[in-house]
Amino acid sequence: MKFDVVYTLLRPTEEFRHSLRSLKNLPHRNVWVVGTKPYWAKVNFIESKPISSEKIANTNHNWLKVARNSQISDPFIMMNDDFFINKPIESIEPEYLSSNLKFETYYKSLYPKSKYTQVIQNTSRRLYRLGITDAKSYELHTPMIIYKKDIIKALSGYDYFRYPINIRTVAGNLGNYGGKQVRDVKVYGTIKEKYRSLKNYQDSKFISTDDPAFLDEAGNYIKFKFKEVSKYDISSRNSLSL
Repeated sequence: MKFDVVYTLLRPTEEFRHSLRSLKNLPHRNVWVVGTKPYWAKVNFIESKPISSEKIANTNHNWLKVARNSQISDPFIMMNDDFFINKPIESIEPEYLSSNLKFETYYKSLYPKSKYTQVIQNTSRRLYRLGITDAKSYELHTPMIIYKKDIIKALSGYDYFRYPINIRTVAGNLGNYGGKQVRDVKVYGTIKEKYRSLKNYQDSKFISTDDPAFLDEAGNYIKFKFKEVSKYDISSRNSLSL
């Protein structure tokens, strides 16, 4: 069965254009964007303006809009603008990164005062209050099939503006998605994360990049691999409209 692919997009990016082009490798129904839509993107669109200074709070808000939209398939495929489907696949299987406790411990040890560490801690508290104590972390940089009811249960009646959460992890545990434990595919361009080089991921189903990596070797690989204009490009021009 084919499902809709859904992105939340806070600003237009060149990565998004190539992510759309990579969808040729995945059977799917429609493509939706919630947030901001570039002028060149031929996709279904739900406008959603930022209502918080916190990125993940805005993203939580957008995913709740998706879950409440009857036109979008249920389940749907959750995508990010920096996810690329590297090889033809027939479907997306459930996968997870690690235990949520291990994920939280890792970030607390390296980045104890970061905003994202706080989001992870919010996520753990939300899971506990929902009765889930032995949770998996679904914070992979890969597409994920997700059910609307799990997003609604995770966010409805919850103050995600003050305490934003990782919706993939909360929904995945609420729905008991299970899956296979895998290594993340994110390619980092910063010196600190240089050990995660592109060569480790060229043979994987998925690739993801941070901004420095997209301007470096990984980005060159993705731009060449997905250089052909897709049915989602209104214009073949390389410039993006803000």
